[in-house]
Amino acid sequence: QTAGEVSIEDDVHHALWVVHDNPQLGQNIIYSGPRRMECMLETKDPHKKGCVRIIIGDIDYSGKVEHAGIGNKRGNETHLGEECIRIRNARGFYVDHAQVTSKLSKDKSVYEMHLDDESAHVLTGKAATKSVADFFQDCNGAIDVILDPQRDFGGWYPQKEAQKGGRKIAPQFRSKGVGYIRLGDDMGENGLAFLSSNSCSTFLSTASRMSSKTSKSTSPVDFDEPKNAAPAVSVGKNSSSRNNQSKLPPNAASQDESDNSDSDEEGPEDDLPKVSDVLKQLQSPDMIANMKWKEKAELLSYLGQGASKEDGRQVRPAALNIIQDTLGGKNVNVHVIRSALIASGMIGIAMGPELASQMSWKAIMIETMKLLKSKQCGSVAKT
Repeated sequence: QTAGEVSIEDDVHHALWVVHDNPQLGQNIIYSGPRRMECMLETKDPHKKGCVRIIIGDIDYSGKVEHAGIGNKRGNETHLGEECIRIRNARGFYVDHAQVTSKLSKDKSVYEMHLDDESAHVLTGKAATKSVADFFQDCNGAIDVILDPQRDFGGWYPQKEAQKGGRKIAPQFRSKGVGYIRLGDDMGENGLAFLSSNSCSTFLSTASRMSSKTSKSTSPVDFDEPKNAAPAVSVGKNSSSRNNQSKLPPNAASQDESDNSDSDEEGPEDDLPKVSDVLKQLQSPDMIANMKWKEKAELLSYLGQGASKEDGRQVRPAALNIIQDTLGGKNVNVHVIRSALIASGMIGIAMGPELASQMSWKAIMIETMKLLKSKQCGSVAKT
């Protein structure tokens, strides 16, 4: 190796590995062929308010950690999680939400931000200009991993609601339907402890404060709903172990809070609300009548996550009735529909063959089929 030359073995030339604990989620990721999915990682910039650091890359492996190596190198098993996603062609963007180029989406419902490859920092491959560790330097908070992110042609990604004072689009509403994971511990920190640049032999930070063993993730049905990097159903936050408990503390979230990683305040993640309480709110005509779409979308996400857990078995029939009524309603907000679709997928996976015996399931499937042609919900309905 001559001076100025970088060895092919240097970490900067490897991929980026994201460890999680949600095998169901991983099964919904397409990592080869023309439909190979992208992955977006986002965390708050520790030095600038209103700014985030984003990595976008191509997923080229999803599965067990031990099979995630490159060439003759095997993946290193780790107590942080048994599953991982490997990302190539990673590009990093320093984004100032007040300065980034933006435009209205085609349906004028959200503003989209432009992430141009010309302004990107190449983080993997021979052309890399810096490592992922350098790019995420000092980023000690949670990291949202958005799987198969929504994107318009030319590199336009959802940013915030279109109305005046519109809120930023939460991670669970930015996936095309696979889901999202929140990496971090139960204090909403240490997301870097789940990222590796060398086949999981070492990680970008040590989990010095990880005591909760969490990793949230959501998957299949919507856009993101990860909870513990383990379930694979639909939405949410999941890297911190709300759904499942990962082994150290990944906090992978899939559809949890209405805030995304750019919110001004991010406290420790609370436990999910009791699914019985969520059900009561969604069954109350008075509460529904005064509920904003974002609140209802989040409650449906919580409903799917809670009902898909073992201790949520008893509420599954009632939860499916709620989803049936939501999908069959008129003039329902698109995000509410997506959350309902994701919740139905999560519950369906949990119920298995038992699902076919539910009276509401046929109606849900009919409504889902109708949504296949929808530009806004079709990708979620397909999952």
